[in-house]
Amino acid sequence: MEISIIMPVYNSEKYLSACLESVFHQSFQDFELICINDGSTDHSLDILNQYAEKYKDKMNIISINNGGQANARNVGIDHARGTYVTFADSDDTLKESLLEKLYERAAAFDADMAICDFLRIFDKEKKITNKFKYDTQLHLEGKVHIAQHPEIICYLHGAPYCKLIKRSFLASNKIEFLKGYIYEDQMFTQKLLSCDPSIVQVPESLYHYYVHDNTTMTSKSSKVTDMFKVYDFIYQAYAEKGLVKKYKKELDYLCLYHVMIGTSYRMWKSTQYSLMQAIRLCSDFTNRYQCSKNNEYLKEKGWGSTMFVRLFYRTQRKKVS
Repeated sequence: MEISIIMPVYNSEKYLSACLESVFHQSFQDFELICINDGSTDHSLDILNQYAEKYKDKMNIISINNGGQANARNVGIDHARGTYVTFADSDDTLKESLLEKLYERAAAFDADMAICDFLRIFDKEKKITNKFKYDTQLHLEGKVHIAQHPEIICYLHGAPYCKLIKRSFLASNKIEFLKGYIYEDQMFTQKLLSCDPSIVQVPESLYHYYVHDNTTMTSKSSKVTDMFKVYDFIYQAYAEKGLVKKYKKELDYLCLYHVMIGTSYRMWKSTQYSLMQAIRLCSDFTNRYQCSKNNEYLKEKGWGSTMFVRLFYRTQRKKVS
């Protein structure tokens, strides 16, 4: 068994069949699909059972009490048998050649991880865009490590899809998902990178990521401040390896972009905080890490991000005075 595909499923009846069809019609067929039914209350389990009858040699359904996506993915990792593991969300779809191209690239270089790009599709507007600047800013040749390309820390998308990872690498480094938080994907990916995997890239968009109105990242969640704790965990992961000084610019970028910009905006959008409350809480957090506003990675994001950070720091100075 070469690849284990891990798919948490929670109340996905509207999208699940399309996702499963895209999995079972892959051009590379040496895989198992592990579906973790995370306490679904709709017809998701019925749909899974229907497909299991047809693909009984390739499909493993594990039903658990609802414990969240991170817990479900950890259960999937524990049951995986493949040389490599990858992940899929049950409301997304995979391009037919995703497994084949990632596997061929990883195997050719004996890499710990192969990555690709994705298309982001806004379900409400039926609009497709691949201009989500994470993986698309990476241009890796051959097998590389973050020491050669530290920009990987900044630009590799945090979500586990679009990645094919050696299961032995996850096991030997005790890498799993952080339970109980949103943004746990960021912690998983950064813990993975802090362990210095060898990485290869397939420069194609092979995964279709759908943005729905009710997803975690678009909902007005009471857990928007979870990024504070997640960043603490990320920083600690690099600190344990003695890598904070080496990758200070990259860690600063993660804090500036995901906390100062991303979290303050989501806090304000959640309607639980005023804009000034959001800025105050985020500034108190980022001050702990002494992030420089003149971050070169942030400048590459464009003038909008740079101006936001400068205004953020100006607001901080006014607050102090």
